[in-house]
Amino acid sequence: MEVSVSARTRRAILFACLAFLVISSAADLLAHGSSAWLWAAGYALGSFLLVGPVVWVARDRIPASRRENLLYPVLGAVFLCFFLTLGVDLALGGVLFFFDAWIAGSIAGFALAYLLERTVVPERLRAPEHRRT
Repeated sequence: MEVSVSARTRRAILFACLAFLVISSAADLLAHGSSAWLWAAGYALGSFLLVGPVVWVARDRIPASRRENLLYPVLGAVFLCFFLTLGVDLALGGVLFFFDAWIAGSIAGFALAYLLERTVVPERLRAPEHRRT
């Protein structure tokens, strides 16, 4: 049985889950002091500067069917890095705040890149579903 959910509902669920991750990571970062927030800001800036332009150019240059095929190895690499980082953090013990800073910072950087794409990015670099017709 296939469940039919609108794109708007899926996007709202995605944003709610990401907001939950950021809030729980931010709550953990409050206990670690101001240095953890500097790490989170660094991760946010890094993810914004590295991922944002790459995604914008990929959406403009690569057809949708090819992007879908490329998504699987990229997600595999992301999951591999995620679990490898989690394992190292758990093995070393006291550096778990880096993981929280990474979660909060990278999601904030992705959110900033998404907002910029929706508001400031030139029309030719926007995703096809966000272009004005």
